[in-house]
Amino acid sequence: MTPSVRGCVDSTLDFMCSTSWRVRLRRRSHSVCRGGVGAMYLSIVMWDLKKSEATVESLREYLRDYAVDAYSALDGMRLKAWFSDSARQLWGAVYLWDSPEQMPGLYKVSRVIDLIGYPPTSVGGFTLEATAEGKSVHETLAGLGIALEGGTQ
Repeated sequence: MTPSVRGCVDSTLDFMCSTSWRVRLRRRSHSVCRGGVGAMYLSIVMWDLKKSEATVESLREYLRDYAVDAYSALDGMRLKAWFSDSARQLWGAVYLWDSPEQMPGLYKVSRVIDLIGYPPTSVGGFTLEATAEGKSVHETLAGLGIALEGGTQ
């Protein structure tokens, strides 16, 4: 990507209808953008687990035993936050990326599609507009979450 285009990419994740369950990153350049050094990209994926043998509880084990450590070493990913709703059997994650070119890196470590049995039921890719960090009792986000506490909701 040329320097004039850097930060000017709107990325969306599209599922290919194939048995490989591969996800393709589609890039579209825009003629006008506000990207640049501070540009970051957000992706959101979510599964409805009602048709899967996997449950929120079983996926918490995946986080504890593998995923948190694997994603913590992923280049270009600033943050991944997993979320769930046990009552509705929903599971998902929010990613914050340095650049859209680094988004496909998640497929080097992800095992969740194999565990759930199908690709996410909802996917979105966005340009990050702004962030704010409030005053929290937690100095860092690393290590937080019910799955890491071994609890259930």
